[in-house]
Amino acid sequence: MIEIDGSFGEGGGQMLRTALGLSAALQQPFIIKNIRSKRRKPGLQTQHLNVLDMMEKLTNAEVSGKSLGSTEVFFFPREKPNGDLKVNPGTAASISLMIQPLLIASIGSNSIRLLLSGGTDVPLSPRIDYVTLVEIPILRQFGVRCELNVMKRGYYPLGGGIVDFRLNAWVKPDFMDIVRGELTDIYGVSSCSSLPEGIAVRQANSAADLIKRKIGLVPRISIEHYSFSAGSSITLVARLGKALIGSDALGLKGKPAEIVGEQAAQGLIDDLLIGSSVDRYMADALVPFIALVGGSYTIPEFTEHVKSNLYVVEKFLGKRINVTEEVSASKKIWRLYANKVI
Repeated sequence: MIEIDGSFGEGGGQMLRTALGLSAALQQPFIIKNIRSKRRKPGLQTQHLNVLDMMEKLTNAEVSGKSLGSTEVFFFPREKPNGDLKVNPGTAASISLMIQPLLIASIGSNSIRLLLSGGTDVPLSPRIDYVTLVEIPILRQFGVRCELNVMKRGYYPLGGGIVDFRLNAWVKPDFMDIVRGELTDIYGVSSCSSLPEGIAVRQANSAADLIKRKIGLVPRISIEHYSFSAGSSITLVARLGKALIGSDALGLKGKPAEIVGEQAAQGLIDDLLIGSSVDRYMADALVPFIALVGGSYTIPEFTEHVKSNLYVVEKFLGKRINVTEEVSASKKIWRLYANKVI
């Protein structure tokens, strides 16, 4: 039985999502204790229960500890992930985070189709455009075969977003070495809903002006306007050969559109100048994949999220991913390297 201390590192819900994905992929049961013990509200919250319930149904799992506030969960998958499922938490729960364990589980899954409801653009979570423009294109290089269609956007706090997510059988790739090439293009999406379209335009113009001044490229940013729950967001992507660096920002009440655009642009510029081959979010999201298929990539910051995922991976696979310090553009970066497991 794999035992995980949920208080390790940043001690957040990510550890549960990563464990669920690896458990489903490898068909290994686990128990996680001290879930979110460092948080103001320890234990499972509604969004974690939704993910746990989803993974239970997709793997016909035996589960205990599935209750609000629970600090200990036992999960025993009895089948490889498969089937069609509708997931509707009735809140603005992040759809991007719901997808996280499914992407990991794809390495051992059959075909899956999910209709996910909730928040597509919410705080403390990557925008859904980041998932479609950065995360999924990178994971396709690791053999993940999936399609994501945003049918309706849902902003915090109302939610109401709908995403059609399809996952096909995994195609085993060769060793994946994400190498950063020359910067050739910067593009993205600026969107708003139930607000004047000019807000999305101002976000895009502000981001484009900052990137042009500091990087010298004129980004291609498309404008999308909807009439569902009110909100705005912007996602930017830099292409460097096969490497993709992304950044996003969420509009909030009282936050000028120009600041939203500049925030996303500055995040992109910061990671570009450091010289890593992935950005801060993908730094930890890729840990389970590199552990399973083998590969190498560099990260701009050795965060607690990265450390937490390294810990969970070691528990499941009994191996450590090699982490070494390097210097790029006169700045420190970290290289993660792992041999192939499956």
